[in-house]
Amino acid sequence: MFGRFSPDGNSTGLLFGEGEPIERMKLAVVDTQSGSFKGTFDTPASGSLPHNAWWVVRWAPGGRGLTYAWSQGGSTNLWLQPIAGGPPHQLTHFPDDVIAYAWSPNGNRLAVARSTTSSDVVVFRNFHQIPVSGMLADVRAQLLWSGISLLDTLGE
Repeated sequence: MFGRFSPDGNSTGLLFGEGEPIERMKLAVVDTQSGSFKGTFDTPASGSLPHNAWWVVRWAPGGRGLTYAWSQGGSTNLWLQPIAGGPPHQLTHFPDDVIAYAWSPNGNRLAVARSTTSSDVVVFRNFHQIPVSGMLADVRAQLLWSGISLLDTLGE
């Protein structure tokens, strides 16, 4: 079970397994004070939680829904479950894996870190190292070292 407090602290969004053994993952919104369920929601019928899924659940800006990562068809993308009800809908459509994400403070953008596996071979000849300094170079080096290939933003 994974959970997050809502922005106002009055609710907790949960992602949990249903059945014994787990047959399906579900989302729920629980009242923080009483512990009663305000609503439960199905995740997509096909797919599963990504590996190391502790990071997957986040509240969408303004508490309008729960966002979560879901693996399906060989890639991991982000989904949004509206709290008002209805089916979840896919937010990203990447061919590779979303491995981390965060909403901007105003809720207009979504920062996404992605990971991909490549079997391409690259040959370097006459390689010359060009010194790069500053914070941007440090961030780029950290992203490359950790295997993150892209940092995307969605929406305006």
